[in-house]
Amino acid sequence: MSKYFDHVVGLDYSRAFIQLAEEVKASGAAAFNNKRPKVPYCAPVQGELTESREVSAPRNTFPERCAFVVGDAMHLFPEDPDVAPGSYTVPDGASFDGVLCVNLLDRVPDPMVVLRSFARLLQRRGVLVLCDPYSWTETATPKSKWLGAVPEGSDSGNAFAGRRSEDVVKEVLSADFELQTETEEPFLIRDHVRHYQLGFSHCTVWIRK
Repeated sequence: MSKYFDHVVGLDYSRAFIQLAEEVKASGAAAFNNKRPKVPYCAPVQGELTESREVSAPRNTFPERCAFVVGDAMHLFPEDPDVAPGSYTVPDGASFDGVLCVNLLDRVPDPMVVLRSFARLLQRRGVLVLCDPYSWTETATPKSKWLGAVPEGSDSGNAFAGRRSEDVVKEVLSADFELQTETEEPFLIRDHVRHYQLGFSHCTVWIRK
C-alpha cells in the first residue's frame, strides 16, 4: 500500500507480527545501493524442527511511509470502553483514503462490528478492499455471530441462517458502499515442509458513497 498512499498504518492483534513488520521496515530504511538488509526468522520443517530463513522489504515499496501498531479491529475508536491499554485507536475525526482487510472477518468474535466500522473509517470516495475465506469456527467466533453459514431453522440464534456469507457481506456493505469488483483469490499457507493449506478468499472492492 505504500506504493499508492503517502502514509500507511498497519494494524495487527499480534505483538510478534508487529515486531517482525517493524524489523522488515527498518531493513528497508537501511537500504544501501538499492540492496535491503535481510531479517532472519524461523520456519517450521517437521515436528519441532525449524530452519532459518530471511525476508526483506520488497523493492519499489516505501517503508518510511509505514507505521505498524498493535490494535484490535473490534475496538478501534477511543470512546470504546473495551479498548485495551496501549492498543491503537483512530484519532478523533480522522478518516482514511483506503482500507485493506484480509482474512480477518472469520477470526474475530463479532464480524459485524468490523463490517460496520468501515463506513466510519473511510472518507467519501475512499476505497475498501475486503478479502475473507469465511472459514468459521466456534473457537474464534460464536455461531450466533457468524455471517450466515448455518442451516435455516437451526437453534444457533444466527440472524442470517440459511444464507452464504458472501451475500450477507454484500448486503451489509451496500448501504454505505458501491461494489466495484468481486473475485476469488487463492492463497497458500505452509504448515510444514509436507503440509500446506490452499484457500480461496472472497475478495470485493468497494467505494465509499
